[in-house]
Amino acid sequence: MAKNEKGLTEKQERFCREYLLCGGNASEAYRRAFDAKKMKPETIWSNACRLLADNKVTARIEELREDIETTLGINKTTLINDFRRVFGQSMEPVPVLEWQTVEVEYVDKNGKTRKRKQKELVQKRNSEGELVWQFDSSGANNALDKIMKALGYYAPEKSQFIGKDGKPVDPNNTVIVKIE
Repeated sequence: MAKNEKGLTEKQERFCREYLLCGGNASEAYRRAFDAKKMKPETIWSNACRLLADNKVTARIEELREDIETTLGINKTTLINDFRRVFGQSMEPVPVLEWQTVEVEYVDKNGKTRKRKQKELVQKRNSEGELVWQFDSSGANNALDKIMKALGYYAPEKSQFIGKDGKPVDPNNTVIVKIE
């Protein structure tokens, strides 16, 4: 098997590129880089995890990520700053508008003053007569969510379950225990 200057096979190199294109989904990257049509999902997952444990593979993924960041002028810091800006803008109050029918006076073509009803967009008032404001809570929550992901607050703790025989536990062979 021929290896490139990074010490990776052609399929390992493709896995690295696909890993970034798939948004970090190692199993999907493995399916795209290797012939996995006849493999079980747990085999694909296991092989993908093994690839990610390879120092050469993770170094290449990081190198490709840095190339993308340099090319686009984007990195974790710029993204977090952008999300902070979105959060700040989402928390700015915006007036709640509503259509109201109002009576207006106008002069017709004969010079006679008349009244007519027309709809106008005005700021809504609550029952006490105060102006009503809102903010974009979903935009704020979305921005905070992305900041927390970028800072790694959602990263799962690394753990590996090993059975009595010393082999990894099959994730598809689960037991549900009912406690009464």
